[in-house]
Amino acid sequence: KIPELLPVNSIDEQVRLLLVNAIYFQGTWDKPFDKSCTEVRPFKINQRDKRPVQMMCQKANFNFIYISDAQTKVLELPYAGKTLSMIILLPDENVDLSVVEKNLTFEKFTAWTKAASLQNIEVKGLFPRFKLQGDYNMESVLQRLGMDDAFQQGQANLSAMSTETDLCLSKVVHKSVME
Repeated sequence: KIPELLPVNSIDEQVRLLLVNAIYFQGTWDKPFDKSCTEVRPFKINQRDKRPVQMMCQKANFNFIYISDAQTKVLELPYAGKTLSMIILLPDENVDLSVVEKNLTFEKFTAWTKAASLQNIEVKGLFPRFKLQGDYNMESVLQRLGMDDAFQQGQANLSAMSTETDLCLSKVVHKSVME
């Protein structure tokens, strides 16, 4: 499902140590969608644009809350076993998703999705069939988190991995696919 992790010619003779991570996730919904209800319908990309996509239909009880400050609906769709869930944020018709994204913080998201905040109610929803895929160069992220030494020759302590004393990370690559 992840046929190529590193593009051709992405590794040269300067690369000393490469850290790669790949993850593929294909979950089974706790309340499966009825395939016979899937049909092509318009999906709103932003305030102006719509595209025809395969939309799945579901009517069942889900954890839900409306956040009036953000003018956004929050819906929890659990996967089988209920140890993982997908959280969907749906802004009101007149609110652009980018506004919600810009104002979203970890603290707000945590408060909105706390079990005590959510109500289990019947929801009828249309959801686009989707596949999320991402490629990430993680060096700058890890360095911003304080992991500078691992990328500095002579500073990195990778003695548990190798006896080479001047070894350091050259690249950190992450790829994820979710269906």
